[in-house]
Amino acid sequence: MKNFENIVIFDNIKEEDYAKAIKCLDGHIKKYKAKEYLNIDRNTLKAAIVLEGTVDLISSDEEGKMLLHERYFKNQSFVFDIKDESKDFVAVSPVEILILDLGAIFEKEKNNCPIRKNIMENIIKLQNNQSHELDHKVDLYLEKSLRKKIIKYFKKLEPRQSSGQILLPFKRCDLASYLYCDRSALSRELSRMENEGLIQVDRNTVRLIDV
Repeated sequence: MKNFENIVIFDNIKEEDYAKAIKCLDGHIKKYKAKEYLNIDRNTLKAAIVLEGTVDLISSDEEGKMLLHERYFKNQSFVFDIKDESKDFVAVSPVEILILDLGAIFEKEKNNCPIRKNIMENIIKLQNNQSHELDHKVDLYLEKSLRKKIIKYFKKLEPRQSSGQILLPFKRCDLASYLYCDRSALSRELSRMENEGLIQVDRNTVRLIDV
């Protein structure tokens, strides 16, 4: 059984109970090709754990421009929002994901699930984490200054890094989509910030100096 130690939905669940948790949530594995939409039935509340590959959460603006809302890597999890059908999950590369039916844990026949309480608490935690990420993204959208957008995003990534450097999860074009700005404008602003001694940029690595 795969080690799910750092995955929210398995918090406070022993490794020997992972199989029980997956069974309680009617878990099953699905594989998708690169650029294939996940097309998950949203009639019930479901979550996914990326076992291999990368998944993007995307939508399109009124002009048809693709917007990148979030990117999920191996061992990250997310909830399919049944209330928002304007966004889609798409495989960036060939992916293997574990689909979990979160609603299943609330069914009467699952009352005897020995770790039911832990799973229910973790579902709430996972939803809260995703809501927090959404709030941060909305905050970025509302920020008019591109420089402030960039700094807010870098500051968000900074606590996750222990080396003093930030490894960006996006290529420059994807970062522009995530920040909802033009790629050339993003490159110009990063160059200005570097020239002013605020940051150091080396491809996908950034070091914050004075921001």
